[in-house]
Amino acid sequence: MSNILLEPFKWTPELKEYQALLEKSASTDSKWPVFNGGKEHAAILMSIIFKYAKDYVYLYSYSLSPELSRLDIYYESLNECINRGVKVKLLLQSSEAFDKDNPSIDIIRKNPSNIILLTEKQDKNLKKSLNEMDIHFAVSDNKRYRLEYNIKDRKAISSFNDPSVANTLKNAFESVFSDQNLC
Repeated sequence: MSNILLEPFKWTPELKEYQALLEKSASTDSKWPVFNGGKEHAAILMSIIFKYAKDYVYLYSYSLSPELSRLDIYYESLNECINRGVKVKLLLQSSEAFDKDNPSIDIIRKNPSNIILLTEKQDKNLKKSLNEMDIHFAVSDNKRYRLEYNIKDRKAISSFNDPSVANTLKNAFESVFSDQNLC
């Protein structure tokens, strides 16, 4: 594990309410979209995606930002997900992730075949399969996703039961995931 301490999540009444809404949506497989923005919302939503994942979680990101992935709620739910035997795979656009201590990267790297640093060509092919959108995303179990359409402000649309979007993201991810560039 990384030597960097996890950052405690700072709960507010509004964030607890947001978490309760997401828990209800996830537990009932709600098809309704959920919009969110900011690292706190992203951490809560990802913790719930990790919690409800049964088979896999695929993450496509620039470098799996430590600002988000060091939050205890994110790290602990990711760790529990991996310990349950859920396959977690990561596509990274930049090697920057390996320049910093990042406990979430460290636990995913326990199985080196689960992280790939994309070549420029692979990243271009992934974006091409997603209509050239500049996005980051997480997808799970053919139905859950978080699609970050404004990377700077962490604005995203998500759903706990939208197989159409989830399968599009899954197929794009799998189309470039290979064993050639393991980190």
